[in-house]
Amino acid sequence: MGFVEINFFTMLADSQLNLLISFILRPAMYVGTADRSRIVGFIIGFESAANNIDFTTKLKDKLHKVYGINQDLINWENQLEKYSLKARLTWETAFLLISIEVIYDQVSDVELENLNNQMRKKIIGLVLAFEYNQHISRFENWLEVWKTFVNIRKEWFLAIWDKEDVTNFRKLNKAIKTAYSFSDYAKQIHEFNSFYEKMKIKYKHLYPQEL
Repeated sequence: MGFVEINFFTMLADSQLNLLISFILRPAMYVGTADRSRIVGFIIGFESAANNIDFTTKLKDKLHKVYGINQDLINWENQLEKYSLKARLTWETAFLLISIEVIYDQVSDVELENLNNQMRKKIIGLVLAFEYNQHISRFENWLEVWKTFVNIRKEWFLAIWDKEDVTNFRKLNKAIKTAYSFSDYAKQIHEFNSFYEKMKIKYKHLYPQEL
């Protein structure tokens, strides 16, 4: 009898899957300051409560097979630290990036559209939050979240937007990369106000309670 690999997301109850996705989208809502120690604590608790489903094994496999980061025999967080240093990201941002990929790899077709909608809402919220608050005092924090979710090289990102949106996201990212401060970025981003307006018209009516 051959070995059959079981998709671990099929073993998660809907409430458990939704909890994991919600945590990835809004970690601060669950742990306050979403630093490394608190994220690790939440994941340990989640895996224990979710019938010992080993989410971190999938995360370790992703880091090893896709990004060439050797698995750490002690724990997954050290392996993730190696990736974050290689990618020049904070540990927290690296965790969210890889977790999103793991979720998309494992999520069922039934849950896929729900996940896509949640990702769209998160990203649209980031776009509109910047436009409505031109005096964001913690630009670097906003930028970390932006880099986490606006990942135009990933298939999951390209799949949830049309070509026009992807083109505009590329322009926004180009402006961000050449900015060294919020004020500098605000000047460069001015020419993309039409993009903000299109986003509001195109998507806001879909999620009025969120935006």
